[in-house]
Amino acid sequence: MNIEKLREEFRKEMDKVKNGGEITEKFEQLRKELGDSEIKEYGQASKEEIPF
Repeated sequence: MNIEKLREEFRKEMDKVKNGGEITEKFEQLRKELGDSEIKEYGQASKEEIPF
């Protein structure tokens, strides 16, 4: 999955969590994948993109 698609999916899951939902396995998986992708792409993960 490309980094933009990961960001989009992660934002959707993050919005669910912000609106009182529980942190799900999907949320955790997307968070990890996005962090790994950003490290590969940019050499570091963006703190703004990956909270918690």
